[in-house]
Amino acid sequence: MYKKYSLPLLAVLVASFVASPVFAEDTAKSTETRTQTYTYDTNGDGTIEPGEFTTYIYTRADLDHDGFLNDEEWKMNTSQIYRPYKDTNYKTYTYWDQDKNGKVDSNEMKTLVEKTDLYSKWDVNRDGKLSTDEFSKGTFNAYDDNGDGVLSLTEWKAVLR
Repeated sequence: MYKKYSLPLLAVLVASFVASPVFAEDTAKSTETRTQTYTYDTNGDGTIEPGEFTTYIYTRADLDHDGFLNDEEWKMNTSQIYRPYKDTNYKTYTYWDQDKNGKVDSNEMKTLVEKTDLYSKWDVNRDGKLSTDEFSKGTFNAYDDNGDGVLSLTEWKAVLR
């Protein structure tokens, strides 16, 4: 039998594995004031803002790193990302493929994230920025298939894909 792991411990592990290399330690500061920052945090303010979030989601979904999401990448990732938000209709791949070229590009993904309000769902305190805690919890929730607050071995394997 396998163990189940709880949200506090695994939220950080999931975020670090899923987003690798999302976290980077700021070693330029003294050890007393070091902070954890994100490599997707392009402006270096220590939080993930809407554009940075879209880049993270899109980069994570583009499994073959060709700069586009194909139908298979779409199915695998959007169902996972939107699973905790059952009230959200993220529609179909062809709906978001606005130029009908058979691929979802970064601009089309940006439209998806904006129209479905995904960023706000992760931004629990509604301050317009994702803290480390909000990012970790959002990432954890995307992999907690059954919403029970723990990751089973099967759910953990999905993180490592």
